[in-house]
Amino acid sequence: MGGIAINYKGEAIINKGSGDQAIPGLHAAGEAVSNCHGANRLGANSILDVDLGFGKAIGINIGCIATPGDKQPELKHNICDASIDNLEKVKALKGSVFPHDLRLNMRTTMQNKCGVFREAKLLDEAQEEIQKWYAAFKDLKITDQKKNFNTDLIESLELQNMLRAAVQMPLVVIPELQEDLATADKKLDLTNVDFSDVKEIPLPFLYSCARNRTESRGAHFRDDFPKREDEMDYSKPTEGQTAKPIEKHWRKHSISNLDLATGKVTISYRPVIDKTLDDEVQTIPPVPRVY
Repeated sequence: MGGIAINYKGEAIINKGSGDQAIPGLHAAGEAVSNCHGANRLGANSILDVDLGFGKAIGINIGCIATPGDKQPELKHNICDASIDNLEKVKALKGSVFPHDLRLNMRTTMQNKCGVFREAKLLDEAQEEIQKWYAAFKDLKITDQKKNFNTDLIESLELQNMLRAAVQMPLVVIPELQEDLATADKKLDLTNVDFSDVKEIPLPFLYSCARNRTESRGAHFRDDFPKREDEMDYSKPTEGQTAKPIEKHWRKHSISNLDLATGKVTISYRPVIDKTLDDEVQTIPPVPRVY
């Protein structure tokens, strides 16, 4: 699953190695969310997430953090400049590649080499091809220059987003996630961030994560690494076992950063939170999926 990472309150979070930090005022639920489907995926869908689960949690949280009469934070005058500049830049492209041709190339690579069943050889070929398609976007040819009903421009902007996803999203499925109350309450102050100069976007999944993850887990199946690699052997009683350090196993979340200019991806990792918020329910250890 790819999308926005949230805590149990529905607050969007980031993680830069020092624990989860909530982004004040930003909430997400449903299909936009990447990390909370494990609790209900086998018996429900993300519509229930929105209506009955995290939708309610978000409403409760907003009621706790908002005060009637609060003023909206003052936004920077150039907060929209990057988006407008990108739109005009794409519209002005006069290269030699038509959007539909580039989209077909991207789709063919993703379908043929980034399916549920993958191996290192296919993933390496996919990386090389996707990077080529990502770079080819600069050579796009936009023929329609109208300012209204410009389907050529709209399809090109959609293609730009898909390429950013393609370079990152041959899916790597995260383990179960239960947020810890202490880390969820940490806040991130974005008051002085200049969004017009953002060059990297943090995202949870990408091709490189799937390539690096030398195991099979959930819908990420490696023909060359068919077994999952946990910190302990959960097919046996865990009493007496010593957990491997996080560097030696794959029961952890992959976090990626994409450089929009070059398509270069950097990877970091985040530990899985196993503890519940209270002692009312006993923590259930992971169990290997068998058929």
